[in-house]
Amino acid sequence: MKVEIKGKTIELKNTIKSLLLYENIAEESFTPSNLQAIIIYLYCVILASSGDYTIQYDDVIAMLDEDMNILTEFGDWLNTVTDTQNKVKKNAKKGKK
Repeated sequence: MKVEIKGKTIELKNTIKSLLLYENIAEESFTPSNLQAIIIYLYCVILASSGDYTIQYDDVIAMLDEDMNILTEFGDWLNTVTDTQNKVKKNAKKGKK
């Protein structure tokens, strides 16, 4: 999934860095249990994927204000990425037996 923010197109990647940023900001592990958690995680994914730490949380909110569909697309993308990662882990475990 790609997003455009502050004139930059960013290819999103679900990484350990994203999760660590989330834990640092939210002071808890990521659980997509509410809107705020999902938006904070989107912000963390954008930061980790771009390496541009000048992007602010308010920039993400402004992006979402312009196009709320991004949040739905992000949720779908996150589900797909998570499902794929889980399948890879499951297949890796099968291969070790």
